[in-house]
Amino acid sequence: MTLFTPFTRFLSRACTDTGYNHLRGVFWKFVSTTCFAVISMLACWMQKKGTHLSPSVVAFFQVGVPFLGLALWHIQSPRSFCASVITRAPLWAVARSMMASLAFLGWFCALRIYPLSIAVSFRLMAPLVTFLAALWLLKETTTRARFGALCLLLLAAPILIRQEVWSAQFHHQGTPLEAWLLPVVFIVGYVGANVAAKKMLVSVPPYDATLSLLGLNSLFIGTAAALTWSMPTGEEWLFLLLIGGIEWLAQWSLAKALSLTDLNVLAPLSLWRFAISALFGVLFLGEMVSGMFVIGMVVMIAATPFVIRR
Repeated sequence: MTLFTPFTRFLSRACTDTGYNHLRGVFWKFVSTTCFAVISMLACWMQKKGTHLSPSVVAFFQVGVPFLGLALWHIQSPRSFCASVITRAPLWAVARSMMASLAFLGWFCALRIYPLSIAVSFRLMAPLVTFLAALWLLKETTTRARFGALCLLLLAAPILIRQEVWSAQFHHQGTPLEAWLLPVVFIVGYVGANVAAKKMLVSVPPYDATLSLLGLNSLFIGTAAALTWSMPTGEEWLFLLLIGGIEWLAQWSLAKALSLTDLNVLAPLSLWRFAISALFGVLFLGEMVSGMFVIGMVVMIAATPFVIRR
């Protein structure tokens, strides 16, 4: 594998029907992320002009606008919505969309009931609720690799290592206990580390807090990767370092440009780290995406809170 292999792999797959579906998924991620960012900037601009907006109202539009676009896209072109929906009955696709809307409704209610510092953790639950509902109510089948990938998605960990390596690790070396227990342990550890960091870093400048949170997150994500994946090659390490550097630089620059002083306001900026990593993974590392992955990605990106300073 050379540094140009991911690019040539992407170009070869983009010329196929499967590659076309990948491009549609990337396009939808870009659109949903752009809608989220535009609404966030508009809310900040209105806030500076003296118009007070409730965070729950902002969250409603941040999630509602991309979801409306998702629904219209599905109605207009149901057979090309995403790769996995092509073989599903229309009723199942509608039920899946309804579950996504229920996950959004739960997030909206959480913002109305709980303080924002607590409700921010609810964004981790939306993809999990959707997945469990599909598993129990729609009687979908799942695999250990798919469940492990979804749990790592909840950790906001981009699947940067090739899919065939991940599948081989779980199918040939993993056990049922590892497939179900390890992701849960790391989810708890990941959330606990962020909560502890926010309590400890209240008086720390936001730029230092960003670096500290990034270090803690990388520790848990890296440990999970070391236990569930084979070691990446030298070229893959270069990609990991490059993408990680771009992610951190983007988050730090936004915090600097917006003069953010509240640590809670930094939480939504992790959206950019996650979105950039996922985009790189699909475009340059030839990752495979499924309908559940796309829906989970959209729900998670759209449900990431933008905390407006009071």
